[in-house]
Amino acid sequence: MSEMERYKNKYRVGTIRLKDWDYSSNGCYFVTICTKNQEPFFGDWVDGRLVLKDVGKIAECYWREIPVHFPCVKLDAFVVMPNHVHGIINIEKPVGGNVETLHCVGRDVAGHCRDVAIVNRRDVAWQSRFYEKIIRGERDFHHIRQYIMNNPGN
Repeated sequence: MSEMERYKNKYRVGTIRLKDWDYSSNGCYFVTICTKNQEPFFGDWVDGRLVLKDVGKIAECYWREIPVHFPCVKLDAFVVMPNHVHGIINIEKPVGGNVETLHCVGRDVAGHCRDVAIVNRRDVAWQSRFYEKIIRGERDFHHIRQYIMNNPGN
């Protein structure tokens, strides 16, 4: 392996991204973001029910606000679990749109998440990588949506 494929002098798995795919192009994407060491920063199971901690409520709130920052992004099913977040993101740029339409529009969203407590950024540590999958077709879309919605019960 070359030095480019090493991280902190350890071998690492290559990218799972589809070669030659423009991830800013229109389409639906299934995204999973995990906490470091699978720590349950976002919530706990209490009597078989997921109870979000303040930081979990913030994660949910800011997930919902993604379209405020990126108007060409629509959200579908998502769930905040104790140690990860699953969601479907749909990029819908106008015909002839370009990558620049994905940049944050700079709107002031102060106060949108005012109902949740402020937490110290050190309260959450993220896994260094994330998982994403290009959703291809209605069958794939419905399967992933069902997986997300059933995740808390599993």
